[in-house]
Amino acid sequence: IDDPHVTDKTRVTRVVLCSGKVYYDLDAARDDRGSDHVALIRVEQLYPLPEAQLKEILSTYPREASVVWCQEEPMNQGAWYSSQHHIRKVLQQHLPQLPLDYAGRDAFAAPAAGSPSLHIEQQQQLVAEALFGDANV
Repeated sequence: IDDPHVTDKTRVTRVVLCSGKVYYDLDAARDDRGSDHVALIRVEQLYPLPEAQLKEILSTYPREASVVWCQEEPMNQGAWYSSQHHIRKVLQQHLPQLPLDYAGRDAFAAPAAGSPSLHIEQQQQLVAEALFGDANV
């Protein structure tokens, strides 16, 4: 699902791909910071990945835009492991010079941090990393 909030796609320098609830955290943080250079694309069908549709959406953004996958699950859980090769295939067709970056929790045995305060801190870090490439923003 393309980003309905982006009015001038030529200004986009970062495209964030995500799925599920993390979209709403990303959208809220982007609005709070007035970051109109970030586009959020929701990938709500993970298998089979709608490659043609994703390629069509990505082709409307500048070829220089960085692309990152964001998820709130640890790296070894969630969609990253099973979907990254499909997303890379689409990127190779449209943006062959750009890598697909990852923004999310590090690999972890448990699906949750085990502490509400640590969970919130990690969530804020992964959102900042996805939107700005810096977990310390």
